[in-house]
Amino acid sequence: MAVTPTPSAVATPASTPGPSALASSSFQATLEELGYSERILFSPWGGTQYSFKLPYNWLVESDSYLDLEFSYFFTELGRRREDELELTFFGELLIDVDGRLLQVYSLDAPTLEHVHLRLDLPPELLNEQPGTSHQISLELDASFLCNMVHKAQLVIHPESTLFLSYSLLPPTLDLADYPRPFYQRSFDPDQVRFVLPAQPSEMEMREVAGIAAKLGELTDRGMVISATTDVDWLATVETGQAGSEHLFVIGQPSRNKLIAWLNDHVDLPVSMRRREMALSTQGPTAVMPGDTFSYTITVTNTTPVSATSLSLIDKLPRQARLVSCRPSCAKVGRSEVSWQLASLSPSEVISCSLTLQLTDTVQLSPDLLLENTVVLADGAQVPLNISSLTMAVGPIQEKGMQAVSSNQDDYFFTQNGQPVPEGDGILQEIISPWDSEKVVLLVTGVNEEAIYKASQALSLETHFPGMKGPTALIRQVRPSPPITATLAADFTLADLGYADKTVYGAYSQEIAYWFSVPLGWQLTDEAYLRLLLSHSEAIDEQGSTLTVLLNDNPLAGVALNKDNAIEGVLEVNLPDSRIKYGTSNEISIRVWMQLNEDECERIDIRQVWLNISQDSLLHLDHRVQGISVLDLDYFPFPFNTQSDLSDVLFVLPTVPGLVEQEGLLRLAAVLGDATNGSGFSPAVSLGGALDAEILNRYHIIAIGRPSVNPFIQQVNFLLPQPFMPGTDEVEHQVGEVLLRLPPDTSLGYIQEIPSPWNEHRALLVVTGTTEEGVVWATYASSRQIWRLAGNLVLVREGGEKVQSIDTRGLTSSGLTSAVTTAVPELTPVATLTPTLETGMGGKDTPVPLTPPPSAAGGKGSLPTWVMLLAGTTVVIVVGIFGIAAWQLRRQRR
Repeated sequence: MAVTPTPSAVATPASTPGPSALASSSFQATLEELGYSERILFSPWGGTQYSFKLPYNWLVESDSYLDLEFSYFFTELGRRREDELELTFFGELLIDVDGRLLQVYSLDAPTLEHVHLRLDLPPELLNEQPGTSHQISLELDASFLCNMVHKAQLVIHPESTLFLSYSLLPPTLDLADYPRPFYQRSFDPDQVRFVLPAQPSEMEMREVAGIAAKLGELTDRGMVISATTDVDWLATVETGQAGSEHLFVIGQPSRNKLIAWLNDHVDLPVSMRRREMALSTQGPTAVMPGDTFSYTITVTNTTPVSATSLSLIDKLPRQARLVSCRPSCAKVGRSEVSWQLASLSPSEVISCSLTLQLTDTVQLSPDLLLENTVVLADGAQVPLNISSLTMAVGPIQEKGMQAVSSNQDDYFFTQNGQPVPEGDGILQEIISPWDSEKVVLLVTGVNEEAIYKASQALSLETHFPGMKGPTALIRQVRPSPPITATLAADFTLADLGYADKTVYGAYSQEIAYWFSVPLGWQLTDEAYLRLLLSHSEAIDEQGSTLTVLLNDNPLAGVALNKDNAIEGVLEVNLPDSRIKYGTSNEISIRVWMQLNEDECERIDIRQVWLNISQDSLLHLDHRVQGISVLDLDYFPFPFNTQSDLSDVLFVLPTVPGLVEQEGLLRLAAVLGDATNGSGFSPAVSLGGALDAEILNRYHIIAIGRPSVNPFIQQVNFLLPQPFMPGTDEVEHQVGEVLLRLPPDTSLGYIQEIPSPWNEHRALLVVTGTTEEGVVWATYASSRQIWRLAGNLVLVREGGEKVQSIDTRGLTSSGLTSAVTTAVPELTPVATLTPTLETGMGGKDTPVPLTPPPSAAGGKGSLPTWVMLLAGTTVVIVVGIFGIAAWQLRRQRR
């Protein structure tokens, strides 16, 4: 879908006062904690680089430094001891940051162990471009020793420590920077809390799922998303315990009380006003080019006093011209008319009408909507009420059909004193009233249509082109083009989180990039990597090369010469046979650069370089395959096979609590990150009371305890580990002994099976024996995906202990053994006595297991084939025993 924002009148990004008033903080991490292991530089030349990114809102201060810990070992070879020269210089260690040489350290002994070298980091260098990657380069230069037979190496220890002192820059309120300032790419995960109405509707949950999916895609799942309600947040405000958090406040003012509170306590850029008197508009639902049509506007004085000096201002559709109005009106400019109203007594009603003609040059389009907005204002032109009505350009479906816009909400919004059309979605950022370093984003409007538009803007756009400032009015959301079976997925290295990479030095080096390919994809012959490169012209063209490998398999190589020195392009086919589906793939760029000069001649390592551009492109042209393997080891496949998630249905309890809401938000973020789609529109059902025909269309994710989610109760008997009917308890049988968990024991369950409504779709159940267990299961399925496998996962201890089981290869006793090993708290509660019924032929016959009854054909009922299968199984079992009994009687004769 495409979003059409209305330009905001507030064009200047807003922020709090300068950083001088902010307190300093510090950050410290070893190279190992930043992901780097021990590195060795070999004589006579050697080099290595370390990269790190700083959050956008950090202002680094002057006492920041790198404590570099290294050791050096030199051994001269092939010379008798009495002939050894007394060396006092063994080379230099050169250190630069972002290309600026900061220090040259002389190696003055043959053995230096665990030297600590403090390198002060210039703040102006690190603060020059906020949010960019910084690079520390280390070079060993022992070139004067290269004619001497020797062995020497310099070891960079991973215990080296980066210490940064910083203050936080004030937030900049600019929707063009979204997802900043909420996502700063901090060393610690950024966090945002969604504030929803106390009882969110299905529509609201659907819209926040789309927002969370886009947030997951924009941040590479780098944000921790949580939820609360307006009532709960306001309770913390009243007690003075409101947290220091970024907030997304979502909903209509009539449903989300926090929006009204903010309007009363904060100067909102787009503020709310209470409606005064009743105002409605009536007009056609659709009109054809060249048609003449009319609007009727009705004003009712609902106050106990007479009103005077009122005016009605009608902002006409831009594509229409005025024909007439009754009573007579004044025309203001090309697209506005007004009426001056006489005194209006209490309960008095007055009507005005106008006739317009739509220009015959308007092109028929399903996306074109004409909007008519009427404003009721007092004598000082302060708006008292507003009524907006839209109509389509096209044939009227039913003759004489009329649309009526009447005030259904107590409030309307204004910006700079002007009313906002009621159908406009509203996005606005403000500094949090509870913490000046945090930001609140309001996603709101006066009706569901407006909320949909505002939410879709955050679900679809990576930024708002042309927008500057803290507000955006979303006028229209256009449908996205249909997704075809073959999708071209283009990702630059920058999209994957990589900046330009430069390597220095005349020796073998390697640059690695990682990307994932979903299990359900199959690359076509059109998939390729377009590598954009440049390099120094000082290298030897005869001996300098670049090789591209995919998962350690060489794909292509090229000589580094003058033809590709400035704007080199290397396009490499990505063969389907070399791709690892459902996991990460590595592209390695191996570089070997040699010098034209004598290798013993000392040169600046920075004269020998190669750069890989972040604009290099991965074109993963592919086809979407059906489900060939269903295993949690591949999660989030198959839920990520549709790039917009339109084939994913989340099923929550009828009244979802915070546990289920957070589960939805976090799993939606996982799926958004896994698809890298341009926009997201997953479906949401509260309670799952849907027809089988609808359930057949979706991959389904059900969240919550069985006792609160009726959908999980419905599919319970099909799960690898079912619950006791109607409860949140599980039980296991070993022989004739029944085992159960002690009461209130928390255990999370993640279970995956083919959808009962469509064998080509999947059903994922994220559940638990307690709410705590559901939280743990959500954590494991969103933050510890790599630990999932099989079709059943048990989660304990805050989500940190994950036990995966594949019940498809286990007997009933084998499953029980696996579960009891994972959950030793299971204790015997009863000894069972087998119950037999008398079957055909007078023999004892086991009672067949059948699913719980369900209203046939009703909403939420299981598909007919499941019920038929169960019934057929019963008939076959009874028939087998009957035949056996008949044969036994014949033998006895």
